[in-house]
Amino acid sequence: MYLTAKIPELTELKEVGNICTKIWNKANYFCRQQWEQTGKIPSYYELQRVFKDDFWCRQVHSHTAQAVLHKLSESYRSWFQLRKVDATANPPSFRKKSSVSTVTFTKFAITIRDAQMELTLKKGMHVCLSYQLQPKVKITEKNVVRVEVKNGFANIVYRLEEPPLQQSGQVMGIDLGVINTATTVKENGEARIYTGKSLLSTQRYFNKEICRVQSIVMAQSKGKKKWSRRLSELSRKRTRQIRHVLHAQTKAIVDDCIKSNVNVVVAGDLHNIRKLRSDTRKHEKLMKARSWGRVNNQKNHAWSFSWFTATLAYKLRREGILSVQVNERGTSKTCCRCGEVRKRNRKTRGLYICNNCGLVMNADVNGAVNILETYLRPLGRSSANVNLAKVIKWDKTRLSLEALPFKVG
Repeated sequence: MYLTAKIPELTELKEVGNICTKIWNKANYFCRQQWEQTGKIPSYYELQRVFKDDFWCRQVHSHTAQAVLHKLSESYRSWFQLRKVDATANPPSFRKKSSVSTVTFTKFAITIRDAQMELTLKKGMHVCLSYQLQPKVKITEKNVVRVEVKNGFANIVYRLEEPPLQQSGQVMGIDLGVINTATTVKENGEARIYTGKSLLSTQRYFNKEICRVQSIVMAQSKGKKKWSRRLSELSRKRTRQIRHVLHAQTKAIVDDCIKSNVNVVVAGDLHNIRKLRSDTRKHEKLMKARSWGRVNNQKNHAWSFSWFTATLAYKLRREGILSVQVNERGTSKTCCRCGEVRKRNRKTRGLYICNNCGLVMNADVNGAVNILETYLRPLGRSSANVNLAKVIKWDKTRLSLEALPFKVG
């Protein structure tokens, strides 16, 4: 299992990033010359041989310079493959002289002493990084993989042994959504709803602000520019705020699993949910079915379900809890009590009323129960009757549990 610890970047490393930019540009110029003269792209080993004694490569650690050359070689290989289907594809571009490139330190340039990491810039020059990890987690020279410095942060990548999976416990089903980020139902009937309204509010605010600034940029440049540094800052801030909430929600789900002795978490498989099959006759009908208007389409395409499920999976695995994905087709329109499949039973976005047995339940809770039963049924097990769900909402800086149970509808 590979994990990453993120710490603020030191000012001393910015100079190394500028040197890496010079190495990239110089090696890129050499590659373009070789391509124009011979029609061949230099391999990584050839770049390493040519730039072994280069002035700028001698200003940083040898493995740091090699990482830049390796990245450039990969970029040229990707461009060469792309040319086979797109003759107009451009080769890797040069970087601005003032830009700060990603700096990579391999384990050969890393020394660890008492919760401090010493990075070798070049022979005789070092810089120290202080970091803080979770309890019982340690970084040693044996399990550290690399340190990547980019976008103002130093990312320490290290490896941990995966704990053994828990062999006993109850199962939890999760229904993922846009309005409610996650709805969980455990085998004992306890249900929780992690609302995503604050995420949608943040998304709407930043989308409007980005559109406003982008219109100013285009007006000032008379349509020649569509992006600016300010827009990049807004985009990064939006991502940070959204992921901060998602991190809190996934942590709360994992803590609930530990407290309730859950050993398996079952979620719906949402792979390629946005993909449209344009090569069939059903394309127009599918487009109509998946077009929910400007606002709802924006919510759907801003849905971070892939990042959410990946983050939740690694946090669960770190605690010895197995995460499983099952086909969730039909779970939102199937009654979890009698099994009737009827699309009209879902009266509104959050209300499910069964036409056959009269079940009245929150629609997302009903979907989570069906996902849970999909996993339990082959095992000869079933879940208990679902209790009234409780809502976990984001209260500006933290998650809070509402005192009253969730009201259906």
